[in-house]
Formats: sequence, structure tokens, C-alpha cells
Amino acid sequence: MNHKELKKENRKALKILIIVMILSGLGGGILGTALSLLEGSTFVEHLQTMAKQMFQVMIPWGIPVTMLAFQLPAIVLLGNARKKYKNWDGEEEKTAEIIDKILNTVLFLCNLSVPLCIFFMSCMRKRMTVIEFIEFLISVFIAMGIQQKSVDLIRLMNPEKKGSVYDFQFQRKWFESCDEAEQKKVGEASYKSYKITQMSCMILWLILYILDAGVLPIFVVLLILVISSVSYMIEAMK
Repeated sequence: MNHKELKKENRKALKILIIVMILSGLGGGILGTALSLLEGSTFVEHLQTMAKQMFQVMIPWGIPVTMLAFQLPAIVLLGNARKKYKNWDGEEEKTAEIIDKILNTVLFLCNLSVPLCIFFMSCMRKRMTVIEFIEFLISVFIAMGIQQKSVDLIRLMNPEKKGSVYDFQFQRKWFESCDEAEQKKVGEASYKSYKITQMSCMILWLILYILDAGVLPIFVVLLILVISSVSYMIEAMK
């Protein structure tokens, strides 16, 4: 690619960027104006009061509902995967793929349940009872137990895999035990996760800026953005 082609490509990309920035600015301005006009109105204050009251009623039930909605299905699916493993001859690829998909779903549900439980615990920080704290601990230990049982089953199907969920070095050991093709997939997934995190932080910053959420929430979001970018660049330079 020569210098002329580079300039042409940059001009094309710049035009699209300018259009997107103008449209984003107009949209943000309209939304900000609308929010400022609605601020202080009786209808909005009534909605805010109702939402706050509903939130206060729902929060204490957050952890039990999360356990029922995410961890209980994960336990049922894990049991199904273990049954299929017992009937597996160790060679049939179709059954192995089915078990793998089930276990991926189990881990996905567990990875969703833990942040939700942490969120609900955080919301109850000032008025959390002993029972609610015990519920939180139970939910975390159940999630860890499900994850470990899932990893154990994966290791039974793939003896070359190494690592225990209870080990602080689990992710490193697991990654090192993967073959080159699996490590490549992990790298691709990590890059996609990095891009999504970058975009999510920018969207969250915009929302917090428009809603005038304050300095601390904006600082936290931008701090995550900076950590993500810097850590990525350091690893890339290595």
C-alpha cells in the first residue's frame, strides 16, 4: 500500500467518524435538553419515588431469586451432563460436543449469578441482616462448587487439562494446558472481550455524563477503560 492509498483510506474513515460524532453530539444534546426540561417535574418525581420503593422491596429477594433463576438450572444441567458422560464410550464426538455445550451453559449461568449476588449484597450493605449475609455466602459457595464439578468433568474428558477452580493460579494453569488451537481461540475471545469492554465503558461514560451522575461514577468507569487499555498495550508490547 502506497502513501496515496493510505491517505484515501484515512479520508474515507474520517468522513464516517465525523458524521457519527455529529449525530452523537446532536442526540446527546437533544437528550440532555429533554432531561433538563423534565427535571423537577411532578410526574418525573412520582416515577422516581415509585421506582425507588419498588427497588427497596425487590432488593432483599435478589439473592434467593438469582440462585433459583441461575444456579438451580445450572445444577440440573450439570446432572444431565454427568449422566451423559457415564453413558459415553469415550470416542463418540457428537456426545462429547453435547456434553461440552451443556457444561459451557453451566459455567455461563454461574458466571452470571455471582456478579448479580454481589450487586444485591452491595445494595443491602447498610441494612443487611445475618440471614441475608449467609444467603450471599451460600450462593458464592454453590457457584464455586458447580464450577469445580464442571471443570472436573471437563478434565475427565480431556486428561491433558490442568487446574482447580479453588487454585488462585487456575486460569494460568488451564491456559497453559490448552493446545495451540485452543489458545488461539482464547486469544480471539479475549480480544473481542477487550473491544466490548472499551465500547461499553464509553457508552456508560456517555450515559453517566448526560445524567450528571457525579465525578466518582465517571471516574470509576474511565479508570476501568484506562486499566483495560494499558494492560492490553503492555501485554502486546511484550
